[in-house]
Amino acid sequence: KCPSLLRRTVPVCSGFSKLTINPKAVLDYIKVNPSASRKEIAEDFPDITEDGIKYILKGLQTMGLIKRIGSANGGHWRIEG
Repeated sequence: KCPSLLRRTVPVCSGFSKLTINPKAVLDYIKVNPSASRKEIAEDFPDITEDGIKYILKGLQTMGLIKRIGSANGGHWRIEG
């Protein structure tokens, strides 16, 4: 489970100026669990819905920070940035 601090939505100043804590925490989670599904990620972030995780992942993809490799069911996330 993520500490409550990581679930807050506030700007982060560590090189991710356009990210909030939620996307940064999801990015960190993916680094450790690259094969995690949206559902699995949402289970570990109880304050974020599965749709919220989908929105965050799409934003990370748009920013060029992650890329999905393979299928939705058997693929994994690759950190790009």
